[in-house]
Amino acid sequence: MQAIGSTRPGGYVSYVGVPHDVELKGEELFFSHVHLHGGPAPVRRFLPKLIDLVWTGKIHPARSSILPFLWIR
Repeated sequence: MQAIGSTRPGGYVSYVGVPHDVELKGEELFFSHVHLHGGPAPVRRFLPKLIDLVWTGKIHPARSSILPFLWIR
């Protein structure tokens, strides 16, 4: 509820993956006027390629960077 409580009315809260052990009160979400969006994270699909990119030194996960989509296909 922290993310929803810190979002202005009409704003969006997004999540990636399937949340576990999370409870949302429908009435509070409804009256907060905040949009909640989320979806699955297909980690297994991209993980082998990402591990290869890290091991070969092509990306450095500790650094902030934007990956070209061609690298993760």
